[in-house]
Amino acid sequence: MKHFLLTTLMAFVAITTSAQYSTWPITLTTADGLPGTVEIVDDFEGDSVITFVTELYKFEEPTKKLRMTVISTNTFDAQKNSYTGTTGGNGPGFPNFTISELKILKGNGKGTNFTATSNAASKNSGAYLEYINDAIYETNFATTSYMGDCPQAYHYIEFEFDEPMSEFRIRWHSQMNKLDYIPTHIGLTPGTEYLPFPEQEFAMGEKVTSVEELNEGGVYVIEGHAPAYTHSFTGTTRTYPGGGFWHSPYGGHVTPNAASAVYLIPVANKSDTYKITWLNNKHFIKANEPANNIYNWTDDEVEAALVKIAPCDTVNGDFIFTIGDSMIIGHEALGRMILAENKADKMNTSRPTAWNFSIHKVSLNASAIGFVLQEVIDIAEERLERLEFEEYDFEPSELLAEIENGKNLLKKSDATSTEVINARNKINKLMVEYSVQELYTYVDSIEEMLHMVENGDIATSSAPNWVIGTYPINLMNGLVALSDNAIQKMDKLHCIGEIDNMTNELKAALNRFWDYKIEEFTSLPIRFDENDGLPGVIDDANGSNVGYIWQSPVYIFGEEITSFRLTVFETNTGNKYGNYDYFSLGELQVYDISGKLVPLTASCFNTNSVVPTFGAGIKGLCDGYLYTFFSSAINDGQDPNGYTGTEGYPYIEVTLPTPMSAFSYKQYGRATGSTPTDTPVKFAIGKAGVALTPDGTAISNVEVDGDEVVSVTYYNAAGASSATPFKNTVNIVKSVYANGAVKTQKRIIK
Repeated sequence: MKHFLLTTLMAFVAITTSAQYSTWPITLTTADGLPGTVEIVDDFEGDSVITFVTELYKFEEPTKKLRMTVISTNTFDAQKNSYTGTTGGNGPGFPNFTISELKILKGNGKGTNFTATSNAASKNSGAYLEYINDAIYETNFATTSYMGDCPQAYHYIEFEFDEPMSEFRIRWHSQMNKLDYIPTHIGLTPGTEYLPFPEQEFAMGEKVTSVEELNEGGVYVIEGHAPAYTHSFTGTTRTYPGGGFWHSPYGGHVTPNAASAVYLIPVANKSDTYKITWLNNKHFIKANEPANNIYNWTDDEVEAALVKIAPCDTVNGDFIFTIGDSMIIGHEALGRMILAENKADKMNTSRPTAWNFSIHKVSLNASAIGFVLQEVIDIAEERLERLEFEEYDFEPSELLAEIENGKNLLKKSDATSTEVINARNKINKLMVEYSVQELYTYVDSIEEMLHMVENGDIATSSAPNWVIGTYPINLMNGLVALSDNAIQKMDKLHCIGEIDNMTNELKAALNRFWDYKIEEFTSLPIRFDENDGLPGVIDDANGSNVGYIWQSPVYIFGEEITSFRLTVFETNTGNKYGNYDYFSLGELQVYDISGKLVPLTASCFNTNSVVPTFGAGIKGLCDGYLYTFFSSAINDGQDPNGYTGTEGYPYIEVTLPTPMSAFSYKQYGRATGSTPTDTPVKFAIGKAGVALTPDGTAISNVEVDGDEVVSVTYYNAAGASSATPFKNTVNIVKSVYANGAVKTQKRIIK
């Protein structure tokens, strides 16, 4: 059935707006309602699209052109993705998007004619640009992801109107019945380039000729030069034309612009060594991972590359960048940084590997880059407030003074970009020194705890002979190791991220020690449901492939456990084969009391369910890869409900490599789509070989001799009880005898 789009909507006829004029560029993000709302286009078929409508824009000067540039979609965040220059779902670091219909509407709600062009017209998927305004939902325009068709810039659609427009709004629809590749950050311009960062007056200055000039601070552009190279597909020798300018994911252009600008953060106690970060999206260049070389400095500063910059011995005015003793940063034609093992590789690699770089000064409007300084001021003030609240005995006067200087600098009309960057670096350096003080407090706390153990104020015990009222000695030993490691590294720490990671690790380990005073022993079975936080927290680290992650507390047993059975009673989706929910898990992990992962292999697992043919089977539970999974059944003829000879709820049994008297359990829900499916929300960990039911009744086939039966209770698959049988379904029959014996069995009662 074709689904035609109404070309006019009564809702747009009576629209009133203020007299305030719009200004270019216009930025729309999720804060403005993107990607939009679900609209049902066929009640009978249940077909739907996601629709987004802008407000009415009015301009003083009419325009004949409108460019819509897509920066991010609901499956691709440009801020979190590096520019990789490869084929794949989102091309070279830019998001693909799909639109089934788009209308440019006048103020009265009526459409206007336009001619559409794009820098990303699809040549492979069959979804062509002319489909974007054919009034049919089932056709669409989808930008391409294939090498050779991908522009080296963000994909856009440009509309040329038949007549100049001084007011309009835009309405577009997603691909029918598909909820991905939908814009979540776009820019609207009058046929000009859109870049998703503050307007900045950009001018590339003179080449830097010495490291001493870099130490003066400021903003720079880095250009790599590549020699001739052998093309990997054709085998022919090619010469990389000119230089390749480094740029952040918010750039992607051969000509340098503000997205190409970087600033250098000097590394303490290391001469001519810097961390390099992009001005416009707070990302460091990352070491040793050429396919993913950009990291957010606020979260992962510890991963930033420490780059030593030295004059090039063969090209006057150029530099060689090195990481470690032999790794040399390279730069691919498409923009991706790569690493060559040594200088010799530069001449025989199949890629155009740059080995020397020129650095140019950049002139920028200081007021436009003030966000770099403001951000670090905000982080410093938050850190001061947090530490002051916890009453650490620090003297932060120097940091407070630099924060005040930074605030005054932001108010100066004649401030330079170099002053802004240098003020940012001073505050960041002092935050490092200040954060080390916080780390010292946890080292001191661990020392105090050790003294209490030595003085007999704290008692410890070890596995498997745990003692009630003591603390696990292996947790104490782990604390000591962490503290010793922190003391050894204290003088070498130069990253806020590294210090915070170490501080948080010590804090968590110290809290874990105090939390695990052994008050009582855990016994099997242990039951879990929504009250324990199931199904868990959403993991979206895999983009559109999401799943739930859930981890139990640590349980301490009065005996050693060699195996256990995980029995699932209910999932978040309630998909059933027969009477029972089936479940899917990407990974199943066991940890010891100190949080160390216990190595499991496929031979450690057993199940009463079938091994799926479309997943990885039981080995998918321990291969460390979330895209592979175990599913407990695949069709109605292979369910664990008694119809095929397999009795009981679906379960997995785990045999531990070594006996354990304490462990915790972690599960990853299946991660193969945009909606988490079939994740356990009610299950139990019990003894291997013992079947369990939702109400806690264990099932046994042992015949009982003795007194007469005094009561019989019937339970169905959902755990409901009854004095009479449930007809035409599986019943768990619980019989209680006068001598106290209990017998349970499973029966299908017609």
